[in-house]
Amino acid sequence: MTNVTIKRARIEDLETLLSWRMEVLREVFDIDEDTDMSELEESSREYYVGELPLTPNGKIDTMALPVLLKAV
Repeated sequence: MTNVTIKRARIEDLETLLSWRMEVLREVFDIDEDTDMSELEESSREYYVGELPLTPNGKIDTMALPVLLKAV
């Protein structure tokens, strides 16, 4: 079972946001794992740094975190 936690994104979440963005772009555009995406990642990093930590008027205000629960 998977639960989802919604939280306000913060600068501490930068690496997670970048990782998710690169993964989504690779999947959506069928980009091979060997393709260098360092320039796109750096541009994304600059964008996120400009938006985080978020203010109420920020463009990125929440992120969903899947939480895997162990069966007991």
